[in-house]
Amino acid sequence: LVKEGVLYTPYVKACPPGVTRRVLLELCATHGIEAHEDDIVVERLYDADEILILGTMSGPVAISHLDGRPVGTLGKEGEEEEDHDTAHTTVDNNDNATHHTFRIGPVTQRLQALYQEALVDDKNLFDIFNENGVEEEEQQE
Repeated sequence: LVKEGVLYTPYVKACPPGVTRRVLLELCATHGIEAHEDDIVVERLYDADEILILGTMSGPVAISHLDGRPVGTLGKEGEEEEDHDTAHTTVDNNDNATHHTFRIGPVTQRLQALYQEALVDDKNLFDIFNENGVEEEEQQE
């Protein structure tokens, strides 16, 4: 979650720490985005300015609503602004579709851009066929 420009991520307690989470925290440290591990309770989520989830291929994904409530002031429907909006469609139980556009918070936007850059940075590439990092020529010698 993000509150007043600071990223808070929960302590890892019930599962191994994720690689994507680690990468995001490293990006925060490198690019001057304040980030902390903390205990996150649901009340803090309701009070957050931004909420995001992480996926390896998607990176940070903005959450516009939590339990039907808009997140922060950016989760409210409003005028579209290029590079700040995300669109999604909800479908109710009667197959009625509704299109929504919501603003993405500034910290989430920045993290999305940094993550996408990190995905294609040569220093982050990993040869899955050579997991030890040893050049093939060295292996044959």
